Amino acid sequence: MTPVGRPPKTFEELLAVQADAAVALSGADHSCWNGEVGKTRKPADDKVVVLGTATWKHKLRYDDKRVLRALEDMYEHSGVRPSDQKLLWYRNALKSVLHENSHLLARHGTTFRDAREAYRNHAVHALEEGVAEAYSVRHLDDYIDELGLEEVAPGLKDLAGRSTYPKYAPAALHLADQLGAATGLDTNEVLRRLTVVNPAEKWPVVADLVLEANQLHEVVPSAELPAAKARIVTAMQSHFAGLTTLKGELAEVRGSSAEAGRQAFAAGQAVAGEIGRRFAPPQTMSKEIAAATTGISPLRTLRPLPPGSTADPDRRPVHESPRIAGPERG
Repeated sequence: MTPVGRPPKTFEELLAVQADAAVALSGADHSCWNGEVGKTRKPADDKVVVLGTATWKHKLRYDDKRVLRALEDMYEHSGVRPSDQKLLWYRNALKSVLHENSHLLARHGTTFRDAREAYRNHAVHALEEGVAEAYSVRHLDDYIDELGLEEVAPGLKDLAGRSTYPKYAPAALHLADQLGAATGLDTNEVLRRLTVVNPAEKWPVVADLVLEANQLHEVVPSAELPAAKARIVTAMQSHFAGLTTLKGELAEVRGSSAEAGRQAFAAGQAVAGEIGRRFAPPQTMSKEIAAATTGISPLRTLRPLPPGSTADPDRRPVHESPRIAGPERG
């Protein structure tokens, strides 16, 4: 069942309910979308493809050919199973729609715009884009179901589509995998918790999960918690900050990104261990703290991701090099 009570019957109706469907799917408090949709601006570099942007004014912009025209075509042929090529066109367009809408989800009393200054931090940028992409890839079929779009394009869920952001998505997914294992949460639940807050609040949520994984909320005095969280965030962010400059073959970039996620988790665990030793008697320290890695070195080499790794959200190679498809600059 969709937010409007039925599948959107036209392209215009789809755009009208895109944000409501993202809220319903994620359980977020609200979307900051202002109701406006436009076309992405052509970048100076012709080799760069900008599939979509969520602006600081809470407007959504999409690439005309790859997103808007694809969805218009889907409705022009509604109810008829299209070719596999067209199904991929539609599916990739919808993934971009979910990705951009996920940027605009926020906690009660907050907005996406609140994070504008924080977004200048490369680690905040990297986690924001990585989470948006990993969440969108893993939940695209759910989004299609929420909107009832199998009725519009039969077979829409039968094919694997494209994932972008090889610099960021593997790192975010690998971090979510490890946080989930340490806390007993499903990876999807970790990604959901990160998705429903604005970019400035994602790293504090990660720090809370590290504290939870090590039962430190129970032993760290409340007055000391902000400082403890700040230490964890600082240690973990150092491994995401360099993701924006990753270069190399696609497999190498994805592998290096996943390694950064692993190192970030280990760095957080190392700090949790130090905090635990300060506040908790040795017998109460968790296995995670005892096993925490110390002296985590920064990411220096490119390491290919093993085939089939769960830290890889991509289901097929990407042959485009998209620019930041989140907040618009300038």
